[in-house]
Amino acid sequence: MGKKRLLIIHNIAWSHYKALLFNETYKLCQRYNIEFKVLHIASTSKDRRNLGSVDFSIHMYPYEVLFDTYYEEVPLLRKISFLLSRVKDFRPHIVVLPGYSDIALWFILLYAEVHNVQVAAVVETNEFDRKRTFLKEYVKKIFLKKCDYVLPCGAKAKEYMRKLGVSEDKMHIVPLTTDVEKIMTLAEDARSHRSEICNKYGIYKENNFVFVGRLSPEKNVRTLIEAFNVVKRNISRAQDWGLVIVGDGPQKEELKTLVSDLKVDGIVFTGGTSWDEVARIMAVCDVFVLPSISEPWGLVVNEAMACGLPVVVSKKAGAYWDLVRDGENGFGFDPESKDELVKMLDHMVNMEQDLEKFGTVSRQIIGNYTIEKAAERFLRALNLSS
Repeated sequence: MGKKRLLIIHNIAWSHYKALLFNETYKLCQRYNIEFKVLHIASTSKDRRNLGSVDFSIHMYPYEVLFDTYYEEVPLLRKISFLLSRVKDFRPHIVVLPGYSDIALWFILLYAEVHNVQVAAVVETNEFDRKRTFLKEYVKKIFLKKCDYVLPCGAKAKEYMRKLGVSEDKMHIVPLTTDVEKIMTLAEDARSHRSEICNKYGIYKENNFVFVGRLSPEKNVRTLIEAFNVVKRNISRAQDWGLVIVGDGPQKEELKTLVSDLKVDGIVFTGGTSWDEVARIMAVCDVFVLPSISEPWGLVVNEAMACGLPVVVSKKAGAYWDLVRDGENGFGFDPESKDELVKMLDHMVNMEQDLEKFGTVSRQIIGNYTIEKAAERFLRALNLSS
């Protein structure tokens, strides 16, 4: 039998953590004598336009970027044509697709069926991260039935796939992960320069909650601000606490106006920044909060845990079900209940020394979610390694 050929189709080249995963996968493919290539459909996406350009220096694997533009601006017919041409030229034994939402991917699925190419679908969504309709769910079932492998990113995604009729023997969890070891190193260094980082961003409270993400309605930052305000006004110990909001997005000015209207003390907006600077900011804070009402996974939870933080995570986020142990490294909550979030913030404010214990458990848990382990699980899921 000749050399196996593995082709991955990915939406954008911007994703830092995906580049690292592909690097490690390529190393393993070399060990197992597998030819490997990644096709990035576009350079980046519109929601990342303020987060810097693609860092191509970290892409150390065979790849091609088909369109040097925003993903949303790639014409459908050209996308289909380019993808089919590249797949035909590479002649893969297995092609990995980034889900099922793009019509162009259906053409690759049909091509694979005709040419006896195995197909794997990566699934980074869960049943509750957005509203579902019967027609879309029915279409997904058809797509997934034609796949040879379905790779959900966690327990909640797998549960969703099961409800869509995917058989257990097809499914293999390949967790989302990031550069855990690098973030741990960045965090340790940042803590030794806490005063410099706090001065840079105007963080002046002794203790701080931190949110990282896009400032848009689905992230539910308004509820977080309102809950923080309630805690500040009712809990005496909360006077020493602040809230650091890291990110940019369409709600930025609206949220700043809300803070001004509420006259709540200690809230800082840092703006958007690079992923390594995000780790440095999180490391000088005390508790990470993700209040999203729609969040397929929430990779920033991985990053916060690598920084050694306790985490308060929405139960709508896939990461909660795999990474959070209630009462050990954090808590989950219903993001549509401000009262429940208030209770969680209140609890964290009053935990004192236990915060450090929670942070230690966070580091221990996330130590099992490294890039290297994810790459190994990925190839094993495709029956390409032992």
